[in-house]
Amino acid sequence: MLCLLVMGSYYAHSQEDSIVYTKGFLDSINIDDLFKYKPAKSYFKIQASYLSNSVYQGRKDSLLTPYLTPVIEYNHKSGLYASASLSYLSNDSARVDVYNFDVGYSFNATKRFGGSVYLNKPIYNNQSNNVQSDTKFEIGGSSTYNASVVNINASGNVIFGSSKNDFALTLSLDHPFSLSSDTSKSTFTITPTVAAYFGTSGTYQNYKRKKEEKLGLHQQNQPSAQQQYNLSVNSNASFQIMSYEFSLPINFDSDKWGLFLTPTYVAAVNPITTVYKLTKPNGQEVPLPYTYTPDPQHPLKKVTIPATQIEKISNSFYVEMGCYFKF
Repeated sequence: MLCLLVMGSYYAHSQEDSIVYTKGFLDSINIDDLFKYKPAKSYFKIQASYLSNSVYQGRKDSLLTPYLTPVIEYNHKSGLYASASLSYLSNDSARVDVYNFDVGYSFNATKRFGGSVYLNKPIYNNQSNNVQSDTKFEIGGSSTYNASVVNINASGNVIFGSSKNDFALTLSLDHPFSLSSDTSKSTFTITPTVAAYFGTSGTYQNYKRKKEEKLGLHQQNQPSAQQQYNLSVNSNASFQIMSYEFSLPINFDSDKWGLFLTPTYVAAVNPITTVYKLTKPNGQEVPLPYTYTPDPQHPLKKVTIPATQIEKISNSFYVEMGCYFKF
């Protein structure tokens, strides 16, 4: 998960001076239109959140993957930041499912334009069922343009897997509705957002292959290592739209702390067709479909490897909520 894909958000607010200056041309320029004027300040941020299910581009495991995630982050006034987090799987498995380490740089170039670049290193538990669990590291960037009526957001990232890599692109539109208080320095914001996710499916292939291995195919007829079978998984890796997403981030932000709640509905599209190939150690191909017993202690439990399999996709609804403190 939590690792999820990264989208940039930027909101610029400026105040008009009630005093009219008539000294000359330079004084008529609104500097906020060139550079967002806001005193920079470094700070630490501690956050805790709950995610009801880890969904990436509409893809998810057959089992729910709910995460409890504490994060510690340092933001330097220059725009550089670094963070570390762990995601605890809050179901019957009850384990730390992934650690995440991030470094990046965010900026506000003008009143209307901002962005960020980042590097992410996740470390997944070997037993993880997260569809992103094959990710070794990820680099990416995002940008936002405030077009008055809506914010136009774009983010792209390259995901490096154990044997295959992916490229993902996210395009989204949002419009924040804000209520602020000058006396308490707090803001309440609701931001309806619609997004489209594009990508390839290389790391998803690796996830599928590893999931089959967990069922015991490579342990069949042990301890004779010569009797291990080799499974390869291939999918259509073309760049295509993977899902549409509709979310409603709700935020309460004050000077030192904040709360957030984000309900999200995801419509997955373009199911992936997976092609399986099973071979013996000598290279001889095993005809598919192939049925085997993964656990000799339970001979009635059988698993079938098909020749091809069309991904079963379904729409998803999940919620993320949490709080943070800055100091």
